[in-house]
Amino acid sequence: MNKLSSRKLWLALALILVFTVLLWFGKLDTDNYTQSVLTLFGIYSSANVLTKFVNKSGDNNGN
Repeated sequence: MNKLSSRKLWLALALILVFTVLLWFGKLDTDNYTQSVLTLFGIYSSANVLTKFVNKSGDNNGN
């Protein structure tokens, strides 16, 4: 499986690009940019961990 085909990855990269453009044009200050990227990383990491515990069949027993 191609690791770059993840929709979560592409969404996270697109949001980082949007945050960077907003920072470039002065719509975000550096503190908000840092917090936005850290929050996005936390959400992305949590989503990756959660997908390890959910089967493709929808059975949510953690195995």
